[in-house]
Amino acid sequence: VYRTGETKKIIHHTVLTKDGSIRHIERSIVLMRSATGEPIGFSGIGRDVTQRLEVERIIQKNERHLRLITDNIRDIIWTMDFNLRFTYLSPSVLHITGFTPEQVMKMPLTSLLPPDTHRMVEQMLAEKLGEELSKEARGEAIDNQETVTFELQIMRKTGEYFWVENRISFNRDENGKPFEILGITRDISERKKAEEALRESEKRYRMIVENMSDSIATLDLNLQYTYQSPSIQRITGYSLEELKNLTARERLTPESRAMVEKMLAKALNYDSQNRPRRFGTQTIEVEAYHKNGGTVWLEITANFTRDENDRVTGILMTGKDISERRKTAQEKDKLEKQLVQAQKMETIGRLAGGIAHDFNNMLSVILGYADLAKLRLSDDHPVLNDIAEIKKAAIRSRDITNQLLAFSRKQIISPKVIDLNELITNSQKALISLIGEDVHLTYHLDENLRRIRIDPSQIEQILINLAVNARDAMPGGGMLTITTTNIRVDDFYCTKHEGFTPGYYVCLSVSDNGMDKEILQNIFEPFFTNKETGKGTGLGLATVYGIIKQNDGVINVYSEPAYGTTFNIYLPSTTMEKNVQEEPDKQQVLTGKGNIMLVEDDPMVLKITEGMLEYLGYDVIIANTPMEAIAICENPAISIDLVISDVVMPVMSGKELRNKLVGIRPDIKVLFMSGYPANIIAHHGVLEEGVQFIEKPFTLESLAGKVAEATATGGPSQDR
Repeated sequence: VYRTGETKKIIHHTVLTKDGSIRHIERSIVLMRSATGEPIGFSGIGRDVTQRLEVERIIQKNERHLRLITDNIRDIIWTMDFNLRFTYLSPSVLHITGFTPEQVMKMPLTSLLPPDTHRMVEQMLAEKLGEELSKEARGEAIDNQETVTFELQIMRKTGEYFWVENRISFNRDENGKPFEILGITRDISERKKAEEALRESEKRYRMIVENMSDSIATLDLNLQYTYQSPSIQRITGYSLEELKNLTARERLTPESRAMVEKMLAKALNYDSQNRPRRFGTQTIEVEAYHKNGGTVWLEITANFTRDENDRVTGILMTGKDISERRKTAQEKDKLEKQLVQAQKMETIGRLAGGIAHDFNNMLSVILGYADLAKLRLSDDHPVLNDIAEIKKAAIRSRDITNQLLAFSRKQIISPKVIDLNELITNSQKALISLIGEDVHLTYHLDENLRRIRIDPSQIEQILINLAVNARDAMPGGGMLTITTTNIRVDDFYCTKHEGFTPGYYVCLSVSDNGMDKEILQNIFEPFFTNKETGKGTGLGLATVYGIIKQNDGVINVYSEPAYGTTFNIYLPSTTMEKNVQEEPDKQQVLTGKGNIMLVEDDPMVLKITEGMLEYLGYDVIIANTPMEAIAICENPAISIDLVISDVVMPVMSGKELRNKLVGIRPDIKVLFMSGYPANIIAHHGVLEEGVQFIEKPFTLESLAGKVAEATATGGPSQDR
């Protein structure tokens, strides 16, 4: 100072105060001169700057910390003037974009942004600044902490665009007016990739859920749906919109609803006891309503959904349409039952056939001797009543055997084209006497009824059995109604009703007002009866069922309390012409003449049949075996007008014998007889065309009539 004469400041001059502390002093030294300009001394001003230096130290420290943060933070901190030129960029811009801060500050914003993005940024900043100025002009309070957040793409040095998130606000002067833009930019490209991957995953998930055949749903604990997949419309017919206001309770049948509520209550109770093991996934089958008015079966697999505290919050479930599976299972079960029934019927049928063959042979002997004994006694002989009772018992036994064959569908029949109305009308007298005075019989017969093809005797069996059944169901009397009508069955009807094939049918309905509905399940079972012991065989309705099935028909039964029972029998109609029935000649002479060769392996049947034929006036040639019959036939000296042959015989059947005999004598006439001919001269019980047959046991009158009929027709031709 002395040498130059210039004022000099001395900084950071420290002094020791009286209390021992150190203070920082800043001094200014000035050279003092005399009037003549000669230096005469120094003057100085001292200022305590200890507090200021401490503030500066803190500021410097904070600046170092701030720079350390801005230099090392991954986000870009930047400022920009209102011409959209950067005025500051943190060093992290190099790491994120590949550009240095200096490079970016020299670049226009348009070079970093896609064209449409640049216009969006300009518009947004202009709107934000305009909003600030408008508030200021209106004197409204301005939130200095308010920021705007938006996402956009910027360019890396490589030319690749990537996503960033920007938060911007304004830097303000001491008066609160904005003078530049402050922003923080964060690289969110990885987040965007994750979001895109999530969107793709959700898209795939939604595509899977919305296109899968099974339904997926979530419910709250009140069974209100919170989500349902679109596949529910394919399963139930209801749209998602229609199902919004329906609970699971409303969509289930009462039985399924009760089952679901019971299971839910059990599961919630189990879960509330804090057991170590959770109530596991449950699978049940429920029946839900379909929009078309029917129902659909669903296999539901359900489990609880839980919050972060493991508390139950709802139900997650999947539903699979198992209607076809259940239908298949039901059909399988039905087929298994049908198989068991068929096996049972076959077993009973074999038993019936065996019984019929031997039993009817014995009955033939009994009836034959009864007839012969009756004819050999005077009309007032006291034994006649005994013989009549013997004959009645034998006929009753024959009828039971025929019923066994009928329900097992092994009865020999001779179908004819008939008018059902005519047969019903002709049976009226017999039915009235059968049902008694307490049951009123009425008819409702279709005048234009189609014709059917069936053995007339089977219609009589059906009417008699149903009438007896109705009479026994109404011990106090009632109404029995017989109705006939035409119906047409189409393909759709066949899909809903078992046993039908498309076509035209004649429906015979027999209604009463007396059967208990609980009995219906077993009414067609053989030997089932609800009558007292000794008053029923249990074969009546089983016989009806067998007859209907043998003729490709269908039988259904309906019963309602207080209304009674109706049997509906459906028989296929035919366009064939009705068979003309010749009225029998009541004055017909039973005797005849001619040579009859009788072939029978049962000695007792052989003997009585021989006696009956001789009584009728015929000469009888006996053949105990088919081989004897062939030998007799080969003798041209022996005249044979008719061969009567048993059907079931050892070594050779009656049919085989006939073919052998026709080979020897082409015009020979054959009458078969049998208690059970199996399928030898009949297919499924239907007698072959042109075959003459008499069923054992037979009476003298029926034998005489069949012999006369057989001798009047031409001889059979040999089977090819």
